Amino acid sequence: EIAFCAHTILGDDVMEVANALEDDRFRDNPLVAGAPDIRFYAGAPLFTPEGYAVGTLCVIDRVPRHLAPEQRDALARLSRQVVAQLELRLSNRRLKQQAVFQQSILDGAAAGIIATTPEGVITHFNPAAEQMLGYAAEEMIGKQTPAAFHDAAERTARAQELSRKLGRIIEPGFEAIVAEACLGRNKTREWTYVRKDGSRFPGLLSVSVLRDEPGRITGFIGIFRDVTAQRQASTQRAANLKALADFKGALDEHAIVAITDARGKVTYVNEKCCVISQYSRDEWLGQDHRIVSSSYHAKAFIRGLWETIRDGRVWKGEIKNRAKDGSFYWVATTIVPVLAEDGTPVQYIAIRTDIT
Repeated sequence: EIAFCAHTILGDDVMEVANALEDDRFRDNPLVAGAPDIRFYAGAPLFTPEGYAVGTLCVIDRVPRHLAPEQRDALARLSRQVVAQLELRLSNRRLKQQAVFQQSILDGAAAGIIATTPEGVITHFNPAAEQMLGYAAEEMIGKQTPAAFHDAAERTARAQELSRKLGRIIEPGFEAIVAEACLGRNKTREWTYVRKDGSRFPGLLSVSVLRDEPGRITGFIGIFRDVTAQRQASTQRAANLKALADFKGALDEHAIVAITDARGKVTYVNEKCCVISQYSRDEWLGQDHRIVSSSYHAKAFIRGLWETIRDGRVWKGEIKNRAKDGSFYWVATTIVPVLAEDGTPVQYIAIRTDIT
């Protein structure tokens, strides 16, 4: 109710009160009638770049005064400088918050993240990289390049390959790792990583180039992850498929064999399965296994079968099926789940014997 600045903030320009005792708005103001005995006041509103008035900048005196034009301009300029300082402080606070946020993302990432200078000297080495490679960040930052933990023979071979492809000499050190990224080819590539203890693992690396406004390279960021488990799973899948092929070949002459995916869609049947069911192989493939369902068995029987094999266990029992012509036949059945790395079934192999 008594603030001079409450009037200033409602305006767009410098507000000047030369002598408060002669101004009807402030004559009886307690700040004028008593301490601090204000007589002169000049204030400028503080506007943010978005146009919001967030405060004022004012000068006061106990004696009447008049501002010269250059003083009014100076006060207006000062008000703009105050806002600029406030904006800078706010921007710095936001940058600090963003830096903390980004650091928490880097530190919490499951992938190894390494940043370098344009020359390759490591400037950031996140906890995941420490865990995977066995080096502490203090051992690497400012002291090493990523070439320190990339297989030397692999780097040399890559440098030779790039030299032929690009028509210039590529050094077998850090340059061999980032050369393609510098050309805008940010391909993900597998490398062999060498841990501090000398052990090795396959890693999938993606390199990004950091550039300033004119386009000069200011550094690199490499993101990599250990793909040992995926390679082992791939090898195991290949072995499983070979074993499955051998298994089917051995059984084709002696049993009724059908294979489905995890949803029960038929992916393979042998000739004996086609003969007894009277459905051709083309009629079987892609169909639900219930194509030969007789509806004879109780729901509890079917539910128990599925609970067993979905749990990764082998099921054995006798099943009544219906052939294409409507006739029925009985089969002694063993259903074997084929499991993925995490233990979930990806296929089911049904081996049957005609017991009609």
